[in-house]
Amino acid sequence: MSDDLESDLTSFRSSADPLEDRDFADDLDRRFIRAASANLDEAAFSKKWDASLESSVLFMRAYPAAYHADLLQIPTKRILGAEGLCFGDAHPDNFGFLNVGGATVFSFNDLDDAGYCPIAFDAARYFAVLRLYFDDKDLSAEVLEQYVDTVKDPLRAVWLTSSAAPDWAAVRASVLADWTRGDSLALGGELSALEGPEREAVLRVAGADPTLSTYRVLDLAAFARNAGGSGGLRRYWLLVEKGSGAATRRTILELKETATPGAAFGRHSKQLPIASRLTTLKSTFWGGSPNDDYFHVSLLGGRFLVRDRATKKSVKLDPKGGKATIDVLRAQASVMARHQSKYWRSVKKDDLRAWLHASSKTLAHRWRDTYEAAR
Repeated sequence: MSDDLESDLTSFRSSADPLEDRDFADDLDRRFIRAASANLDEAAFSKKWDASLESSVLFMRAYPAAYHADLLQIPTKRILGAEGLCFGDAHPDNFGFLNVGGATVFSFNDLDDAGYCPIAFDAARYFAVLRLYFDDKDLSAEVLEQYVDTVKDPLRAVWLTSSAAPDWAAVRASVLADWTRGDSLALGGELSALEGPEREAVLRVAGADPTLSTYRVLDLAAFARNAGGSGGLRRYWLLVEKGSGAATRRTILELKETATPGAAFGRHSKQLPIASRLTTLKSTFWGGSPNDDYFHVSLLGGRFLVRDRATKKSVKLDPKGGKATIDVLRAQASVMARHQSKYWRSVKKDDLRAWLHASSKTLAHRWRDTYEAAR
């Protein structure tokens, strides 16, 4: 992050007691979560709500805006560290490999909910979801120790071996094999035909946008996803190609509707300007931009993010843990810690460990209790 972006960050206490259940006077229930999901109409929210009840992990992951809004109840004196540029929706499934300008980067990969917030809340979200994901105290403690070690000494970071990095040509081939049949998208399941004014509007944007218009559109469809933080938002998939002859490149572009970032619902002293939001986030978290994607277009009265489905590759996690999964989680903790370390400068290592350990436990219990009550 550039110096001018760091210059006016709000500092909180250098030491504070961890969060406890008694810190939350207001209920975390369907009514509260619905209020933080104003971007969805009632039908879309109901579908998302039902889908999120599959597990406590999916439930907590589904509502980053409500997570940040809930933490407005916490007084400033109880917040450790400083305010900074947050991931917004940090959890183990939001890290992976990205093709950034031809370079392979392992990083946080979902910018939808990023923005300014108390960095303690950002890190606590990751470790709270981690607790629900694995329900393994030893694993959680090991990953947390990796995080605090790296915060205080970036040289303690661990990285995945080069053998774990994807072959991007193979990733693209796999995406196309899974989702296309010849020159058409494979309809069925989450993909459905797009007809009428909606189809015409998408094609109009595809032909007018300076970047999208460099592609030839072969087919398009609607993509429905009810789960996750962006569940219920409109999505469209375009099967496209560019170039000619042996140089022809085919891929799938997704146009995903954006909403108010989750971090914006919580405590913050500033917000990223809309015009420069993506540029700042890509530079901060990735060091650059993926090829020909991750930009916004205006469509059907909304703002949509364009991204290439073949420039991103997640790393599969085994819910039972194991060495391979722990290695991935330690790499995630290292990525997060290297970005967040500057916001923890005034905090002692033992205070940091104790606050995150106890606070993430409180938050995991709070969201699990809400999930159990909702079921």
